[in-house]
This record gives sequence, C-alpha cells and structure tokens, in this order.
Amino acid sequence: MQAFERIRSSVARESVFFDFDKFGIKPDQVSAIADNAKLASTYSNDHLTLQSNCDECGSREYNLALGQRRADAVKGRLVLLGILEERLKR
Repeated sequence: MQAFERIRSSVARESVFFDFDKFGIKPDQVSAIADNAKLASTYSNDHLTLQSNCDECGSREYNLALGQRRADAVKGRLVLLGILEERLKR
C-alpha cells in the first residue's frame, strides 16, 4: 500500500505492506507508518491521500472493501501518531 499518494513529489515515503487477505497492521510495518507520520509532520500544511492496492484474487467489490479497511488501518495509526484526521483522505 502506498501510504501517501502525494507529499511533495521529491520526498521519499514508505509503503506499508499487508499479508494476503488481511488488513491488520503487521508489527514489522509499524516503523514505516511512524516514518510517514514524521514526514507528514514536516509538511504540516499538506493534505494526504491514502491509497491501497489489492491483488486480482476475489471480486471487485471484495477488493475495494479490503483496500478500504487497509487504508482505514493506516489512517487510524497515523491519527494515533498525531496526524490530524482532517488532513487524511482515502
């Protein structure tokens, strides 16, 4: 999952990966979200778009719902790390 679609195009951002058919944040992905939160704090006037991708398994509707749950999981963690919810969209 690309955590940020856009934060200043020249700035590196961390992807967050999920297990197949899951939307829970894996322990080894917590640092990627924390790094993205630090980056978001640096550019505190920017709004951020969360984007999630799924594979081709399952129906379109199922994958859209899974992607939504993944984006919501990352969004929730970013909010816990101090990023204002108003800055985040899916």
